[in-house]
Amino acid sequence: LTMGIFRSKQIIFQPIDEYVEGAQCAPLSASECMPNWYKKLPRYVNNSDKPIKALGMKDLKTCVPFRDAMISGYMMLLPADIEVAVAANGDVDIFTNQELGFQVVEKRGLLDVNHQGFGMPNPIGTVPIMFAWSATWGIKTKKEDSVLVTHPLNRYDLPFVTPSGIIDSGYFGVAGNIPFFIKEGFSGVIPKGTPIAQVIPFKRDNWKSIINKEMINKQTEKMLMRGRFLRDYYKKHLWESKTYR
Repeated sequence: LTMGIFRSKQIIFQPIDEYVEGAQCAPLSASECMPNWYKKLPRYVNNSDKPIKALGMKDLKTCVPFRDAMISGYMMLLPADIEVAVAANGDVDIFTNQELGFQVVEKRGLLDVNHQGFGMPNPIGTVPIMFAWSATWGIKTKKEDSVLVTHPLNRYDLPFVTPSGIIDSGYFGVAGNIPFFIKEGFSGVIPKGTPIAQVIPFKRDNWKSIINKEMINKQTEKMLMRGRFLRDYYKKHLWESKTYR
């Protein structure tokens, strides 16, 4: 994680063994994993890149917070093609090439009393069968830091859902299997290199909430000013650059 040239911090991804380092996809900066659908988005409604045609009505491509979520941190990548097969009774299995030589996915089973996850609601729109991405890379940071491991943010197009977890990664190189659920109705191949989990490092701090009852403050005034600009007010006047390499 880098917050400016002179205040860089490190996150270390450690392969669990020599085989993993040579055979599997190393984690990448999230900015290197932007999907094609996002790259093709227009900046303004009416499928326009010019504000005059859209009467200044900005679309998703101009939303910096939406983009920041997608490019923050790092992506864990699927190390090999997997095939999702659905049986007539609704059971789901996942297969990999038998010659692969390492485990990609673990099937943990139904969310019932006999399996892990009993009592946990599965994500809406998914099959209630828990799988797990097999651990291949450990994560190590400074002692005061932790990492959020979550589904790739804003990637609703992916045919699975990865639940979230926070790991205090400053004490040892954590490497653990990551649960996930397959979306209902999906069958087919998920290709190697697909982002399967986003890793966002952050410094642990103690926080205290304060309710501000003042209706107007300087920050609010700044936000109200953005309506006077057709483009990039937030990015030019409020946003701070973040870099993950």
